[in-house]
Amino acid sequence: MKAQDVCRKHGISPATCYEWESKYSGPSP
Repeated sequence: MKAQDVCRKHGISPATCYEWESKYSGPSP
């Protein structure tokens, strides 16, 4: 699942989602 999908599902703003993605853009566990 992509970060954007999670953000959309939980109603998180795209800007916040973008920050998360750049911060945690490493491989998923």
